[in-house]
Amino acid sequence: DTLYKHIVTYLGRISQLNLNHSQSEKILDLMSSVNALENVGDLIQTNMVGLGLRRIEHGLKISEPSQKVINTVHMVVSDALKASIRAVVEDDKDYAIRVVSMKDDMERLGREADLHQAKRLTAEDSGKFETYSVEIDIIEKMKRIFHHSRNIAKTVVSQNSEKSAYNPAA
Repeated sequence: DTLYKHIVTYLGRISQLNLNHSQSEKILDLMSSVNALENVGDLIQTNMVGLGLRRIEHGLKISEPSQKVINTVHMVVSDALKASIRAVVEDDKDYAIRVVSMKDDMERLGREADLHQAKRLTAEDSGKFETYSVEIDIIEKMKRIFHHSRNIAKTVVSQNSEKSAYNPAA
């Protein structure tokens, strides 16, 4: 939260300068990206850590097939988050487009995870509902992180589209 405050304050100071339209748009996009990263941090710090602690406190064991599903979603979400950050840092439209285009894959993974969870709920396990609840929450939080990652990437795509509109040589 401290870093977030300093970055937002810094971007606010820059926005007070005599900026052209393109520079002003870039500041707004950076603010949007910083807000999305803050939301990701909150999801991890508050929600994901809480889910992990709940799992440990209640002695919930995530089955190997469920771990595989969660790990697959995690790998895709982690890749999207890293690529979206790289897209912003390097102003790289290719990385941004890669993240934006991951939407269909993420939706497919989400459907597969939902189907797996539906099967998991019918399994003969003691504590199955509580375990199911934790597993589904983990997947839902990762979907939200992907959503924020995609929004970050979209700012880079829109910036580069505007550059092309203002300067055909860009």
